[in-house]
Amino acid sequence: MSTRKWQRRLTERSTTHLRDPLSGISDLIHTNLEKSFNNITWPNAWFFRRIQGLTPDQKSWLFLFCNNLLPTNERLNRIGKLQANNCSFCGEIDTRQHTLNCPNTIHLVKPLQKIIESCEGSPTSDDHLACFDLSPPSTLRLPLAFISCEILRSVFEYRISSKTLNLNTMGAATKAASKVFLQSKKYNFANSIVELWVNSFFVPDSST
Repeated sequence: MSTRKWQRRLTERSTTHLRDPLSGISDLIHTNLEKSFNNITWPNAWFFRRIQGLTPDQKSWLFLFCNNLLPTNERLNRIGKLQANNCSFCGEIDTRQHTLNCPNTIHLVKPLQKIIESCEGSPTSDDHLACFDLSPPSTLRLPLAFISCEILRSVFEYRISSKTLNLNTMGAATKAASKVFLQSKKYNFANSIVELWVNSFFVPDSST
């Protein structure tokens, strides 16, 4: 057998795995995103964003957010749509993680960060939130995924529009969405938790 044919047999490649034909062991092929965030527990992140109870629109938006496909200035610059990658509000590089801390929107994201901390017992990093690598108790997974999606989607939509957004407006919209999609026999517990969080954290003191 030629050297080239033997090398081809050494590693068999599928769409998602590399398999060693001698040992039979398969290793997952990591995406560029996974390689960029080696501190993320990816099985947990993939599971959390696909949790049952999220709407199709939320899952579609989360796919864009978690795969860094939303139109931040950094991405638009990278694909040649903008000349600069700076934030339109503060001048820092406009990445997903920057949006979580931008002076223009940090007061809107801070309630979510406090909610996550109350669920997990400690603050979460920007990278973990950007990848949705969150680990709340099982009973809080759906309400946390739901409210995280609603808050972050509202923040991103606000940043690319001229609409006014404050805690009261975002809280009311979040509760309205929860009532529409979660107020059922199967998910009503999640609706109750979302409403409790909005009432507890979406207050003026949460933004200071």
